[in-house]
Amino acid sequence: MKILLATDAYSAIINGVTTSIKNLRRELISMGHDVKILTLSSNHHSYIDYDDNVVYLGSYDVSRIYPDARFSLSYTNPLLNSILDWKPDIVHTQSEFTTFFIARKIANKLEIPIIHTYHTLYEEYTHYFSPSVKVGKYLAKKFTKRIYNKTACMIVPTLKTFKVLKKYDINGNIYIVPTGLSMDKFKIKYPKEELELLKKELGLPLEAKILISVGRVGKEKNLEELINYLKKIEMENFHLVIVGDGPNKNNLINLIEINNLNNKVTFTGLIPNEQLNIYYQMADLFVSASTSETQGLTYIEALANGIPVLCRNDECLEKTVINNYNGFRYNSFEEFKEKLKLIFNNDELYNNLSKNAIISANENFSSRTFANKVLEIYKKYIS
Repeated sequence: MKILLATDAYSAIINGVTTSIKNLRRELISMGHDVKILTLSSNHHSYIDYDDNVVYLGSYDVSRIYPDARFSLSYTNPLLNSILDWKPDIVHTQSEFTTFFIARKIANKLEIPIIHTYHTLYEEYTHYFSPSVKVGKYLAKKFTKRIYNKTACMIVPTLKTFKVLKKYDINGNIYIVPTGLSMDKFKIKYPKEELELLKKELGLPLEAKILISVGRVGKEKNLEELINYLKKIEMENFHLVIVGDGPNKNNLINLIEINNLNNKVTFTGLIPNEQLNIYYQMADLFVSASTSETQGLTYIEALANGIPVLCRNDECLEKTVINNYNGFRYNSFEEFKEKLKLIFNNDELYNNLSKNAIISANENFSSRTFANKVLEIYKKYIS
């Protein structure tokens, strides 16, 4: 089968969407399918990476409108002829902007189905494009329905996202397919000496319990809550490490300084994806206060590394973070404080959470299972 995957972001940005696309591409290729990527370049130049079968279209930075966003006017770019000549059997879009509309033109011209994965709950990101939450949610609904009406079907990663689309009066073909991760890379376990060396490089106290947050540092991730919680918790022996970067970083730095937490919080900046495992394994607990996730791949990465999770309760995480099995979900500061102390004051519980974390990640979130489910959808709409 010839499959075109279209996405506005691919190689230059590391997030849950790009991770999902790369895992899907790798698994489809390993099954013998021919896969091309249509995406935007990080500059004005268009080119083809023949080694990886990726067509890059020249684009412009529009991150003032939406973080990391790029826009292209390459609707008639001659490089698109290489895709038309290749004649894919199906188009699978992963973004709702430039490459979606270009891919739709390709699908219409070749008379092939276009399937879309809805990764982002835009109603959780209204602060980027609307001064009014109510207006922003209305725009998110109208925009999402417009995208759906131009596709054969939609794929969503969780029941939470499925319910949001139903709330938008989208009642057609929607498939829930949890994104998978390649579990092989998580089998590498770093020795204590390497973990301690990384702690020293980051200036972390070796005896401290390390709480880690991994992901984009945006307002929607609600890191302010974690920082405010840490200020109120009567525990000396902890340290929060924030891995990632984003537009809300300076606000968080100011909050940390106001609360005199400079010796309790460390920012690492962006870390290449292939280096993330040692950061997870350096930590004792993955923490998150976000309620904007559609699935939460960083949570799964933490679990796969044997790191329990303490996160804000969210419907999309009910089957990922299971209370008293591989971590805990909280609803208030009191619950957060209670679970944090419970985890760190009971070695037997912690060891069980860590062991179950690995089991749950491997059983439920393998990339091969993910790719097989997506492939079945492809076959249905091609036939």
